[in-house]
Amino acid sequence: MALAVEFHTAALVSVWFAVGAVAAYIVSFFADFLAQLGAFVFVSALALVLTFVVFKKTPFKAQKNVGGNDLFIGKNAVVTEEINNAKSIGRVTLDDIAWSAISENGLEISQDTLVSVVAVKGSTLTVRPLA
Repeated sequence: MALAVEFHTAALVSVWFAVGAVAAYIVSFFADFLAQLGAFVFVSALALVLTFVVFKKTPFKAQKNVGGNDLFIGKNAVVTEEINNAKSIGRVTLDDIAWSAISENGLEISQDTLVSVVAVKGSTLTVRPLA
Protein backbone atom coordinates (compact mmCIF):
# COMPACT_ATOMS: atom_id res chain seq x y z
CA MET A 1 0.00 0.00 0.00
CA ALA A 2 2.78 2.46 0.92
CA LEU A 3 4.50 1.78 -2.40
CA ALA A 4 1.28 2.47 -4.26
CA VAL A 5 0.89 5.80 -2.46
CA GLU A 6 4.51 6.66 -3.14
CA PHE A 7 4.17 6.04 -6.86
CA HIS A 8 1.35 8.60 -7.01
CA THR A 9 3.26 11.37 -5.25
CA ALA A 10 6.31 13.29 -6.40
CA ALA A 11 7.46 14.35 -2.94
CA LEU A 12 8.84 11.03 -1.66
CA VAL A 13 6.96 11.43 1.60
CA SER A 14 6.43 7.75 2.35
CA VAL A 15 9.40 6.02 0.75
CA TRP A 16 10.95 5.23 4.15
CA PHE A 17 7.76 3.56 5.32
CA ALA A 18 7.60 1.53 2.11
CA VAL A 19 11.09 0.17 2.71
CA GLY A 20 10.15 -0.61 6.33
CA ALA A 21 6.96 -2.32 5.20
CA VAL A 22 8.90 -4.58 2.84
CA ALA A 23 11.23 -5.53 5.71
CA ALA A 24 8.25 -6.23 7.99
CA TYR A 25 6.68 -8.37 5.27
CA ILE A 26 9.83 -10.49 4.99
CA VAL A 27 10.06 -10.87 8.78
CA SER A 28 6.39 -11.95 8.89
CA PHE A 29 7.37 -15.32 7.43
CA PHE A 30 9.70 -16.06 10.33
CA ALA A 31 8.52 -14.17 13.43
CA ASP A 32 5.56 -12.74 15.35
CA PHE A 33 3.91 -9.31 15.20
CA LEU A 34 6.34 -7.57 17.59
CA ALA A 35 9.29 -8.63 15.45
CA GLN A 36 7.48 -7.31 12.37
CA LEU A 37 6.80 -4.02 14.14
CA GLY A 38 10.43 -3.78 15.25
CA ALA A 39 11.68 -4.50 11.75
CA PHE A 40 9.31 -1.88 10.33
CA VAL A 41 10.38 0.84 12.77
CA PHE A 42 14.10 0.02 12.56
CA VAL A 43 14.30 -0.23 8.77
CA SER A 44 12.10 2.85 8.25
CA ALA A 45 14.30 4.90 10.61
CA LEU A 46 17.46 3.55 8.98
CA ALA A 47 16.15 4.45 5.52
CA LEU A 48 15.29 7.95 6.74
CA VAL A 49 18.76 8.48 8.24
CA LEU A 50 20.51 7.12 5.15
CA THR A 51 18.47 9.41 2.92
CA PHE A 52 19.59 12.44 4.91
CA VAL A 53 23.21 11.27 4.86
CA VAL A 54 23.15 10.79 1.10
CA PHE A 55 21.40 14.10 0.35
CA LYS A 56 23.31 16.10 2.97
CA LYS A 57 25.89 16.83 0.29
CA THR A 58 23.22 18.64 -1.70
CA PRO A 59 22.39 21.92 0.08
CA PHE A 60 18.73 22.86 -0.08
CA LYS A 61 19.19 26.56 0.68
CA ALA A 62 16.76 29.13 -0.56
CA GLN A 63 18.34 31.09 -3.36
CA LYS A 64 17.53 34.58 -4.50
CA ASN A 65 15.16 34.57 -7.42
CA VAL A 66 17.14 35.98 -10.31
CA GLY A 67 14.50 35.20 -12.88
CA GLY A 68 11.50 37.11 -14.03
CA ASN A 69 11.42 40.87 -13.86
CA ASP A 70 14.70 41.16 -11.91
CA LEU A 71 16.47 40.55 -15.20
CA PHE A 72 15.36 44.00 -16.41
CA ILE A 73 17.30 45.91 -13.75
CA GLY A 74 20.17 47.78 -15.37
CA LYS A 75 18.69 47.60 -18.87
CA ASN A 76 17.91 50.67 -20.91
CA ALA A 77 14.42 51.67 -22.05
CA VAL A 78 12.85 54.50 -24.03
CA VAL A 79 10.14 56.74 -22.55
CA THR A 80 7.05 56.51 -24.78
CA GLU A 81 4.77 58.61 -22.57
CA GLU A 82 6.02 61.38 -20.31
CA ILE A 83 6.74 60.10 -16.80
CA ASN A 84 5.11 62.19 -14.09
CA ASN A 85 4.83 60.56 -10.66
CA ALA A 86 2.47 63.26 -9.36
CA LYS A 87 -0.04 62.51 -12.14
CA SER A 88 0.64 58.74 -12.01
CA ILE A 89 1.43 58.60 -15.70
CA GLY A 90 4.37 57.29 -17.62
CA ARG A 91 5.25 54.47 -19.95
CA VAL A 92 8.46 53.06 -21.34
CA THR A 93 9.32 50.43 -23.91
CA LEU A 94 11.84 47.77 -22.97
CA ASP A 95 12.64 44.90 -25.34
CA ASP A 96 9.58 45.81 -27.44
CA ILE A 97 7.28 45.56 -24.40
CA ALA A 98 5.39 48.55 -23.02
CA TRP A 99 5.64 49.03 -19.25
CA SER A 100 4.21 51.48 -16.74
CA ALA A 101 7.03 53.54 -15.29
CA ILE A 102 7.81 55.93 -12.46
CA SER A 103 10.77 58.19 -11.94
CA GLU A 104 13.31 57.20 -9.29
CA ASN A 105 13.71 60.72 -7.96
CA GLY A 106 10.18 61.98 -8.63
CA LEU A 107 11.21 64.36 -11.43
CA GLU A 108 9.38 64.44 -14.72
CA ILE A 109 11.01 62.63 -17.63
CA SER A 110 10.04 63.68 -21.13
CA GLN A 111 9.06 61.43 -24.01
CA ASP A 112 11.84 59.80 -26.12
CA THR A 113 14.33 60.03 -23.22
CA LEU A 114 16.65 57.08 -22.75
CA VAL A 115 16.34 55.72 -19.20
CA SER A 116 17.84 52.92 -17.10
CA VAL A 117 15.74 50.53 -15.03
CA VAL A 118 16.68 50.63 -11.33
CA ALA A 119 13.83 48.58 -9.82
CA VAL A 120 10.80 46.50 -10.75
CA LYS A 121 7.64 46.30 -8.66
CA GLY A 122 4.88 44.24 -10.19
CA SER A 123 4.43 45.58 -13.71
CA THR A 124 5.90 49.02 -13.00
CA LEU A 125 9.50 49.92 -13.70
CA THR A 126 11.34 52.52 -11.65
CA VAL A 127 13.69 54.37 -13.96
CA ARG A 128 16.32 57.11 -14.00
CA PRO A 129 17.32 59.15 -17.02
CA LEU A 130 20.68 58.43 -18.58
CA ALA A 131 22.82 61.57 -18.51
